[in-house]
Amino acid sequence: MLKHLDEKRPWLVGVSGGLDSTVLLHLLHQAGFSRLIVCHLHHGTRKKTAQRDLHFCQKLASISNMRFIFDILPDYKKSSSSMEADLREARFRFFTQIAVDEHAEGIFLGHHADDQAETFLWNLLRGAGRGGLTGIANATQITSAEGTLQVLRPLLGFWRKELAAYATDHGLEHVEDETNRSRRHTRNRLRHDLIPLLEKKLGRNIRENLVRTASILQAEDAWLDESVPNFTDHLPVKGLQILPLALQRRAIQTWLQQQSISELTFDAVEGVRSLLDLKNGPPRVNLPGDRQARRRAGKIVLTTQRSKA
Repeated sequence: MLKHLDEKRPWLVGVSGGLDSTVLLHLLHQAGFSRLIVCHLHHGTRKKTAQRDLHFCQKLASISNMRFIFDILPDYKKSSSSMEADLREARFRFFTQIAVDEHAEGIFLGHHADDQAETFLWNLLRGAGRGGLTGIANATQITSAEGTLQVLRPLLGFWRKELAAYATDHGLEHVEDETNRSRRHTRNRLRHDLIPLLEKKLGRNIRENLVRTASILQAEDAWLDESVPNFTDHLPVKGLQILPLALQRRAIQTWLQQQSISELTFDAVEGVRSLLDLKNGPPRVNLPGDRQARRRAGKIVLTTQRSKA
């Protein structure tokens, strides 16, 4: 991945001070990226250790004469179902704003193969569709109000134990986030409890199988994206009816995303797909955000629930 990038351009690196991001920063510096900007988020949920992490990352940047930019995340008083999503959104807003201000090419993040295995398993258990089961992508683009951010993850092909060995060989110090050991977070229960239990009971390393499956699904998901017709302001009923089931669902999902439907779920997609049944299907279905999908004159269109159109 790195050999095709311009190392003389400014690039951001998300650094928490943990093993993965510390190794990533060292690798990028060794690869000749001369205009790295170290980006760090001070976690308001961890008062004392967050301040320690901030100082550690600032020191890492100063050793190699890199610029250091940080921000402070909100102080969540208690855990909530939306806290992780809110923190993730805040992180990418922060990264994107810096990328825009500094004219950076994008940001490097330190996700590795163990993260991939955990993400795939969690998405599988919570009933995510094919898009969720593709796991973490090597390269993505994230769009927000601040702009579009290119995100690269060059460590996805490496396991945590390999990163630990690299850190030992090169004398790299790092800090440990104590929340990584807390069973309060679902991902930590997968990492520390469920995956080791499955490996013990099955007698095999399931992490490699999970990562391999995610890789297979990523390729198939890309093929689906290329195969689906591009519909814009409406969905043609007859045009969808002749498509295979998988392409029907992907076309509807893509169209709803383009129409900015929030909380897009499998049930929402299937609801719209039921409009293709001219004999037994409903003439309209409700969608999140006071929106409706309606079938009329051979087309499926979106209206508001209060609309009489």
